[in-house]
Amino acid sequence: MKDPGTFDQETLFRHCRDRLSAYKVLDHIYVVSEIPRRGSGKIPRVKLRESLPAA
Repeated sequence: MKDPGTFDQETLFRHCRDRLSAYKVLDHIYVVSEIPRRGSGKIPRVKLRESLPAA
């Protein structure tokens, strides 16, 4: 995101609902300052899930 100061979750949800099928719209959005990566550049999904609050 180019300017995280202008981020608004409701605007993002509205944008998705207007342009996507209902089953493709996300239930939750979590804002993180940095996405962890391994040495190979891949995202360790299990570690990322563990760091987020339970849905």
